Amino acid sequence: MADYSWTYLILMLACEGSPEKEVVTETSLMEASHQVIFASVEKLGKHDFQATYQQQEFHGEDERAKHEEILEIEWQDWDHFQSRRLVDGKIVSNVIISDSGTWDWHGGAWVERSDGEPYRVQMRNTWNQWDSVIRHFSEHIEWVLDGEEVVEKRRTKRYKARFTKPETVKSSLRPTQFQGAVWVDEETAVRVLGEITGSLVRGSYRKSVKLQVQRTEIGKDKKIVVPMQQ
Repeated sequence: MADYSWTYLILMLACEGSPEKEVVTETSLMEASHQVIFASVEKLGKHDFQATYQQQEFHGEDERAKHEEILEIEWQDWDHFQSRRLVDGKIVSNVIISDSGTWDWHGGAWVERSDGEPYRVQMRNTWNQWDSVIRHFSEHIEWVLDGEEVVEKRRTKRYKARFTKPETVKSSLRPTQFQGAVWVDEETAVRVLGEITGSLVRGSYRKSVKLQVQRTEIGKDKKIVVPMQQ
């Protein structure tokens, strides 16, 4: 994998100095966290990952749609993991990769696949939901260092979002509200914990979004059980 240590250096340099004056642009913080998520996740080691995304859509005061998506990953390494995605409580993807093979939950049963690489690529594309959720807000956010904290026995730097409500926007959806906090692992620049909420409007249409991400059980062995043993 590529060496993304330079992005981590940018993040750490931005974090030096007085906490009261430390402001990191959304671009540099998120670039560092995004770039190292795959290069440094192995340095973070074995862990469980969960991302929960919730969305509501309104016309006026009437709720028209509601959606929840959950991504769960038991991560040992690139050759040993299980990834599961649920949409509104239903499993839409469930993949197991181990030394002995690759299995995909399909049509209510496990199907053994000959090649695990497409599923690794699929996980890469879905793992970092943070950037896809935050893209409508990114130009209007600064991330301010808010202290240091031990999370899951890891030393982290905690950032809070500073949102400036825009008068005009390039896209048709206008951000009207945003709150967020993220805990970034000092050693790897991986997001250990984070939560963002926001609202977007277009005329009488309003969309509210919420994303929570967390990494737990860091350093603990994962027992990836292949289907024939379940």
